[in-house]
Amino acid sequence: MTVSLPPRTADIKPEDLPEVKRFPFGTPVRELVKALTVAGGVIVEGMHSPELMKELEAEIRPLISNDSDWDGGFFPTETRRCSVLVGKSRIAAQVTLGDDLLWELSDAFLAEVNWYWYGDMKQWGKSSPQLNTCIAFSVNPCKEDQPLHRDDHCHHNNLKEIDTYPEDLQERETLLGYFFAVKKTTKENGATRFIPGSHLWGKDREPSDHLAYYAEMNPGDGFFMLGSCYHGGSKNTTKDEERLVVGVFTTKGYYRQEENQYLGVPMEMAKSFPTKWQKRLGYAISEPWCGHVDSADPILFLDPSLDDGNKDLFSKEALTPYRL
Repeated sequence: MTVSLPPRTADIKPEDLPEVKRFPFGTPVRELVKALTVAGGVIVEGMHSPELMKELEAEIRPLISNDSDWDGGFFPTETRRCSVLVGKSRIAAQVTLGDDLLWELSDAFLAEVNWYWYGDMKQWGKSSPQLNTCIAFSVNPCKEDQPLHRDDHCHHNNLKEIDTYPEDLQERETLLGYFFAVKKTTKENGATRFIPGSHLWGKDREPSDHLAYYAEMNPGDGFFMLGSCYHGGSKNTTKDEERLVVGVFTTKGYYRQEENQYLGVPMEMAKSFPTKWQKRLGYAISEPWCGHVDSADPILFLDPSLDDGNKDLFSKEALTPYRL
């Protein structure tokens, strides 16, 4: 899809923007990927059961209640947060580190495979995505919107304006976002708003609220969004409703994580995770050797039994091109 926009954001009409699609859980990943390249965001209904969301709420409620007032302009004062959530809630870890759809979509936009010369041999290396942030947000009735922003400014992603999304999906993004509703999320109680199509915008184009789409969801629904999209939490105009969501971002394997997962997640809890979760948390080599510990894969720091000998960090597939 080609989008030709007026020079000024103020002259863009909402009807000029791409449609944000909603799909049932189980939709093929390729369809979700296509929808993301067109609109920058997509909603997947029924990602998790309402019953599991109630269990998650019970587990994180004390953590949210212990949060203090936010002193700044990025969140309304009425917002309560719980950061590094995978280190504080086993259910949160399960539905993020253990959610294969999240990581398949992350692979599509963030995994990278490159080759390089090692003497006269052509070596291959894959860098898989890792967790960037996992935060619970409780938004009570408030008067202020969160400012529209791009989370990828954390990684200094200086984007140029384009008309169509690159065929090489890994070329543009540093982040993939995933927000799932723990409780019913509506425009009135502060649903995440974002600008469809803003993943194609350049750095100089200013966001505007007149173009906002509100990601309304039932408990267990998920909203996926490219990190290059302008978005923000919204004001809660209800009298007594709470908007309770978990916001997750994944990032490239060779970038620094916005949340320091190694310090935020207790070591004993990290050791209790399945190996696949540990690697998604960041305990993995970004091939060929970014992130090693004493010239070894950091996964051995958590589980020494995985050690199969002192050797180069090149993968077994280092001489064979990967297939993403």
